Amino acid sequence: AGRSGREVHEHLARLGVNAPASNFYALEASRRLGLGDAGAVRAGIAAYTTQDEVDRLLDGVAG
Repeated sequence: AGRSGREVHEHLARLGVNAPASNFYALEASRRLGLGDAGAVRAGIAAYTTQDEVDRLLDGVAG
């Protein structure tokens, strides 16, 4: 809390985590959720995501 989506994206990028920040073309939903035009951060996990990648994501959002 207290950080912009862009700040979170940049922090995670330094850790090698691809988690973009945007409204992802859902501007109205972003506004209704109180996120404004900037939107939020989106991170995805798939079957081929490694444990190391998951750990980096979790460590990144924790600290």
